[in-house]
Amino acid sequence: MSLFNGSCCGHAAGTTHKKSKCGGAVCEMLEKLARRANNFDFCNGTQAIARRPEVRVISRGDARPLALSATDADGGLGTILQLIDFDAETGYALFGYVAAGTALPGITPTATILLDCRCLCGIICVTPTDAD
Repeated sequence: MSLFNGSCCGHAAGTTHKKSKCGGAVCEMLEKLARRANNFDFCNGTQAIARRPEVRVISRGDARPLALSATDADGGLGTILQLIDFDAETGYALFGYVAAGTALPGITPTATILLDCRCLCGIICVTPTDAD
């Protein structure tokens, strides 16, 4: 039994799951951020910088950004995730984050999480001033 059976992220029990390009605004944005289309940073509206894009994500059905620790949930801001990789064929996005809940832009991630972009309904770009 899969954790994702019957959810927005997977298939219903007893059916097959065909891997295909995913659609939707969040998936498209993650793909653009991952490949830095035309060397443009979509989050900052400027030329792309060397470090990986940092975002907060909102899961389908939630009103607040995903919080991976109690510290991140308290303020309602959610965990800052650093986009490591995105596979447009499967819709899987690999993010890094600081597990202790002290994630600030530019800090090296200490943990990773794999999310299906089809389970996300929002993406918030993080700039260094957001963490102040």
